[in-house]
Amino acid sequence: MNHLLSSLKEVCEKYPLQEKILIVPGYGQGHELCESLARSGTKWVNLHPGTAAGLAHQIAGEYLAEKEITLLTGLLTTAVVEEVFQHLEEQKALRYFIRESSSPGLIRAIASSINELRYCGVVAKALPPDSFVSKDKGHDMAALLKAYEQYLEDYKYIDTPGLLTLALNLLSSKKSALGTDTVYLLPSFLQLSPLEDQLIKSLAQDRLIVIHPDPVYGLAGPGIKPQYFLPENAAAPASDVERLPWLYQVGQSPEPVGDGSLSCFHSYGLTNEAREILRRVMAGGTPLDSVTVAYTNSGYIPVFYTLARRLGLNMTFEEGIPGSLTGPGRVLQGLVDWIRNDYSVSVLKVLLLSGDVRLQREKDTILTSAAAARVLSRSGIGWGRDRYVLLQRMSETLKEKAAEEFDEEGGDSRRERYLSQSALAEQLYNAINPLLSNLPVMDNQGKISFRELTAGLAYILSEITRPFSEIDAAALKGLINDLVQAGQFASFNLETDEALERVENIRQGCFFNFNVPRDKHNP
Repeated sequence: MNHLLSSLKEVCEKYPLQEKILIVPGYGQGHELCESLARSGTKWVNLHPGTAAGLAHQIAGEYLAEKEITLLTGLLTTAVVEEVFQHLEEQKALRYFIRESSSPGLIRAIASSINELRYCGVVAKALPPDSFVSKDKGHDMAALLKAYEQYLEDYKYIDTPGLLTLALNLLSSKKSALGTDTVYLLPSFLQLSPLEDQLIKSLAQDRLIVIHPDPVYGLAGPGIKPQYFLPENAAAPASDVERLPWLYQVGQSPEPVGDGSLSCFHSYGLTNEAREILRRVMAGGTPLDSVTVAYTNSGYIPVFYTLARRLGLNMTFEEGIPGSLTGPGRVLQGLVDWIRNDYSVSVLKVLLLSGDVRLQREKDTILTSAAAARVLSRSGIGWGRDRYVLLQRMSETLKEKAAEEFDEEGGDSRRERYLSQSALAEQLYNAINPLLSNLPVMDNQGKISFRELTAGLAYILSEITRPFSEIDAAALKGLINDLVQAGQFASFNLETDEALERVENIRQGCFFNFNVPRDKHNP
């Protein structure tokens, strides 16, 4: 048992019945620690993982409901920052952040800076412009922060730093409180913002217990000097796994135990690494519930996800599965590609034949994707949203041909074929026309409404996506929600390519996992 789990065990034995809240960065990590403690043979009750934001929501949730204030997520706070940036830009109120064209990277950087300032408890009136290297930059940041604060107040929104501040204010005014005998456990390596740190200390008072993990010799943490040698009173490693703390100080590490608990291998590329890990797990007959794979970047997720699906293994991912790997994510990308390529028939055919799309049912018949692709190939549309009316004309032409064949020899069979093809063309037009009707048309400046684009894509996703699994269903719901929310605060128009790039960023930034524990107070 490592030092962190042994510390948790000691606390659980000392406070067996009292509520114990383990402060963690996310509920998934917290539940994993609790399960690991149980698997080690430690019996515990009333041990719950909690985040600073989750605790703040417990304190301020009732107040928010009474005042009808809505909590914003990270995606929405960026949208609000862009909205206020656009207004200040139109008013010529900015001196430093002057753009010649749309720049989502700049907006994300400003939103991140505003977020950090607010997590430190900094407000606009306390931000002097001359505290920046460039006074113009300081002027703009103060103006943006002030406009952001005003927007939240005017429209009754609150972000996470605002939630933390509200919870602190309610605690200080004695208008809200949690359990007075609750014990709070804080891992020493957890990096908290000033507001988070202040909230936890205000809640815990003298009931805060700091727990420490095993040291990593030779590696310094934030604000912590590196430790190079094993303390004299410390026990020698009983297994090779216990020698891992010397990974950055190999020359000072104890002698190998040779118990086979640790093995090293290398492979060429991410895929081969993942394959070898799964080979070893399956060869050893180890239950997947007992296996944790730690990786250095999210590039491993699609590799493990693809291999697990191919092998029929059920794997969960702490971050969730990227939206780009789900059926709804592929449909959204297909729609983006279709619009970007001027509504090209060839791109639409690829989307229809992907298997992720279902066309609308008309009466008792369903137009299959293969039949739709064949009709599109013969339609002569090529590209251009206005040319899809050719499907209607194609239907009418085929009806005329059917009428001409009525009295000729063998005409009945040809007539039926023409009528069948005409019906398919008409049905396809009736299926595609609503999609086009829900997508915005460019204005005189060659721009489109981002709000109308996201709303239209959300509607189309809900109409044509065919979810095959629970994760697809979760991804469909999540993507629709994120699209609607992203456009909710956008009153501006963008060039088509820029708008589509932002939709792709939404898709790439979405992760879904229906069976990972979530914050019950802030889902």
